[in-house]
Amino acid sequence: MPIDRVLIVGGGLAGPSLALALARQNIRSSIFELRLTRTVAEGSISLAPNAPRALDHVVGVYDRLKAAAFSYRRFAMHADDGYLFGHLVQHDDEYDALRILRSTLHNIMLDACEEQPDLVQVRYGVRITHIEDRDDGVTLHFEDGTTARGITEERGRRGPGFSGAWVAAVSRTVGTA
Repeated sequence: MPIDRVLIVGGGLAGPSLALALARQNIRSSIFELRLTRTVAEGSISLAPNAPRALDHVVGVYDRLKAAAFSYRRFAMHADDGYLFGHLVQHDDEYDALRILRSTLHNIMLDACEEQPDLVQVRYGVRITHIEDRDDGVTLHFEDGTTARGITEERGRRGPGFSGAWVAAVSRTVGTA
């Protein structure tokens, strides 16, 4: 039986990134987020050129990201008293480093997910009580008594992602942990 759906626990930056990368390969996924709605993350984030490259080639949101971000190739580092430590220069001819509000980046990713309802589902306000990892797939059990199942040909694998995300997938689909 082929993969029915990849189950992604966590709707921060990592969860939507994975869901969008899978969608580009026509693989369906569901994101399960504990929070009731989208949240506004504080602060901004700087992305070295390798991150915009991945968000372009793997995730597919680079154009939106670039339009909303401050782009730079060089910045100066100063001490509190004004002393110049030096300059950091980016050496990527195709992609600039970007600075963007974390909430803006998150909304760009979630908007892109929600524009593909046949491939990506986002469920808010779900609390997982336990994860059942069996030979025939992975099942998430929720506090309200409902479940979600990721069916695979191979034994389901559960492993940590980045930024706190947990992913239920198979090694054949997304690589080994």
